[in-house]
Amino acid sequence: MATPDLDLDPPAADVDDPDATLPGPLLASGHRDATTVPAGTAPSKGPGSGSDVGARVSQDLVGMRLGAWTLLRKIGQGGMGEVWLADRSDGLFEAHAAIKLLRHDQPAEHMAARFARERAVLARLDHPSIARLLDAGVDQGRAYIVLEHVQGLPLIDHVRETCPDLASRVRLMIGVAEAVDHAHGRLVVHRDLKPANVLVLPDGAPKLLDFGVAGLLETTTWSTASSPTSPADG
Repeated sequence: MATPDLDLDPPAADVDDPDATLPGPLLASGHRDATTVPAGTAPSKGPGSGSDVGARVSQDLVGMRLGAWTLLRKIGQGGMGEVWLADRSDGLFEAHAAIKLLRHDQPAEHMAARFARERAVLARLDHPSIARLLDAGVDQGRAYIVLEHVQGLPLIDHVRETCPDLASRVRLMIGVAEAVDHAHGRLVVHRDLKPANVLVLPDGAPKLLDFGVAGLLETTTWSTASSPTSPADG
């Protein structure tokens, strides 16, 4: 009996992924300060370095309008992309969001294809424990994805700070499992499940983030070539 194939890039492609150095909680969260340097992000090498130039370019994006949204401040970055806190500014209603966009200096065709795949994945999902896709588009030559702005603690930080009892921990795991089950029911495989990609809201509910390397189960044969893209948490 034929089984579905994972429509995925090979594992090595995570080097090219916009979020390869971006902690999951920054994808849809305003919890961390914009000045925090994400783990794995190369530090600036001084004036004139690529990082220094990149910082100036990012600063120039403050106030940029992308569709209905205005960029406020950067809350994370990776090798190929950035995440910004944004406000809706078209006057229809007030809203905050996290906007994920590609850096302008990266090869457009390949990264646009990866962005399109992520949009397709997120558009399938509608679950209270998954950060929602709000909008997407291309404006001023920049592709962007607008995500629910989730304010919460990373799973491990939540456990350390609140010391939940066993029953509360089990409820958290059930919530995450239900989110994963919802994704699987829509033929989406997350491929990067780890504590850093789960935020816990103030009411104790979990929120699963970062479907940037997720795969779609579409065709009729099963591929075993794919493997987890995240290194083991140390």
